[in-house]
Amino acid sequence: MDNTERKASELVQRFLDTLNISDTKGYSSFFLAWNSIVGLEFCGHCKPADVRKGILVVEVDHPGWQQKFRMNEKHFLKEVKTQFPQLGIKRFSYIYRDNAIFKKPVKKEPEAKPDSPNIAFQSVGVGTEDKVLHNAKEKIEDSKKELPPDLQSVLDQLKKSLSEEK
Repeated sequence: MDNTERKASELVQRFLDTLNISDTKGYSSFFLAWNSIVGLEFCGHCKPADVRKGILVVEVDHPGWQQKFRMNEKHFLKEVKTQFPQLGIKRFSYIYRDNAIFKKPVKKEPEAKPDSPNIAFQSVGVGTEDKVLHNAKEKIEDSKKELPPDLQSVLDQLKKSLSEEK
């Protein structure tokens, strides 16, 4: 146990002492040890929620994590029974909670601006080919003044071939 865990367990114990409640079964140390029992892969997605009648209720943030946890259930149960036999945990039960505790901030992609050169490709859908071609042609016409002559001739040829395909 590192210093942070010791300090947290001491705080929990002091809090329980002020309420005249003793943690004789070791629930506080169990909850503190959870991350080391399940490992880094699971600790951010599966948390102990409650212990009732020998059943440890595990709160998961996604059904996929529940399935993955279940595949390792025997190993985790063995660890819990070995390290905390006094809790009398015999099996796990699961609840799904779409909880803010689990959520990580999601970085949103910036929306495309109408004058963005890639907007035609971002809005491609069924029946929008003409719109895309028109948009591309307009951009080519607008940029004619700024292009080197050799590039301009290539673009003119491309424009001509696109017009012929229609």
